Amino acid sequence: MIVDDELVVHEILTHYLKREGFQVLSVYSGDHAMDKIVTDKPDLILLDILLPRMDGLEICHEIRKISDVPIIFITSKDATHEIALGLGIGGDDYIKKPFSTV
Repeated sequence: MIVDDELVVHEILTHYLKREGFQVLSVYSGDHAMDKIVTDKPDLILLDILLPRMDGLEICHEIRKISDVPIIFITSKDATHEIALGLGIGGDDYIKKPFSTV
């Protein structure tokens, strides 16, 4: 599952993930993400931190109450304390935007 409010991020990630044989579910807001996580039970979540209505850190915190699905933050935030916070609340890894697909 890709949770990001930027269409171009969805398009790029979807292209590469599908090429590798993955099924992709796209979600564009935090509140919608929680609904889809409960109903669709993804195997991996690529999660932006800066989202409308419910940010990625809050989503991660809520996910950890119900699931241990791997969560990889994909975000432009890159300060050491922000990375530590994301990983400390249950994120499994962190990829900084912009990222390379090669």
